[in-house]
Amino acid sequence: ARHEGPPHDAPDKRTGVAGSLRLVVSALSFWQISALAFFRYGTLVALQGLWLGPYFMDIKGLAQIETGNVLMMMSIGIIVGSPLAGYLADRVCRSKKYVILTGLALYTLCLLPLTGILDVDRPLTFSVILFLTGVFGSFGTLLYTHIKELFPLSMSGTAIAAVNFFVMSGGAVFMQAMGTIIENFSRAGLSYPAQAYHTAFFICLASMIAGLVFYVFSKDSRRPH
Repeated sequence: ARHEGPPHDAPDKRTGVAGSLRLVVSALSFWQISALAFFRYGTLVALQGLWLGPYFMDIKGLAQIETGNVLMMMSIGIIVGSPLAGYLADRVCRSKKYVILTGLALYTLCLLPLTGILDVDRPLTFSVILFLTGVFGSFGTLLYTHIKELFPLSMSGTAIAAVNFFVMSGGAVFMQAMGTIIENFSRAGLSYPAQAYHTAFFICLASMIAGLVFYVFSKDSRRPH
């Protein structure tokens, strides 16, 4: 029976970088993992690093210190979520794919209040939402382990580097794309209207849903015996 992607013992240690890269990009699972990594990191860094700050101050009326405190909760969530994701994948579920799916599905759910569908104004509520966003968003770091375990050890560096290209590209693309969307709306006084931010945040939500749907059909990584 044929398996999707290259078998674990396909190439030997003499396989060069170019040959390894050809084998990596020929696997459908590489593109499924890379797409989700692109959307996950792109949305996370664009929200935390750029667009949530103006949204909280201009639309929700939070002071700069309040905004900083709320955004810090996402960082705390990432610190908590990263070891939690590793523990669940190694000790509880034994399947990195399903830990990733569960975590990033919950991360996607956390983006829903940012689209304006819920009337959220209290800093405490936003702090809880962003803490959970950080916790579940950090599960995406397991995507590196997922791709690594789909290929022989001699190809793991190439596979991880290839996925990392999409991770970094996601951050660059989403920051710019969300800015373009927001700037398409006419300013309301000194700031853009709430609809501008909600539309940009909805694109983040829709992108994550698309990435998850694509990823759900990916090959699971090998399990320890």
